[in-house]
Amino acid sequence: MHIGLFQLNDANTQSLIQNLETAFEKDEEGTDINWYAENALCLNHVDLGPWVIETTRKDEFFDFCLSARKTKKVRWELVLHDDDGIGFEYINVTQYAGSNFFTVTHGGS
Repeated sequence: MHIGLFQLNDANTQSLIQNLETAFEKDEEGTDINWYAENALCLNHVDLGPWVIETTRKDEFFDFCLSARKTKKVRWELVLHDDDGIGFEYINVTQYAGSNFFTVTHGGS
C-alpha cells in the first residue's frame, strides 16, 4: 500500500470532487474512517520509507494532523480488475469535508 497527502486550491478541489463523483464509487463516509492513513502520516505508525514534509508546508501538515480525527470524511474508491479476473488494483481517495485536504492510498493484489 502507498499513502499520500495533498492539499489543493479551491478550484482544483471542486474539479477533483466532480471527477470523483463521476469515475469513483462513494465507499464510506464519517469521522471514524481512514484512521490507518492518518496514523501512518501523522504518527508514523508504519514504515513509509523516506519521506519529508516540505518546509513551506509544515503548518498545513500540522493543521491536517490536528483536525483529521474529528473531520467528516468521504472515501471514494476505484477498483480495476486484472484481465485474469483474479488480481486487482485499487485507488482510494479520502476527502476531508470543509477543507482542501485529501489522502490517497493505492495498492493491489
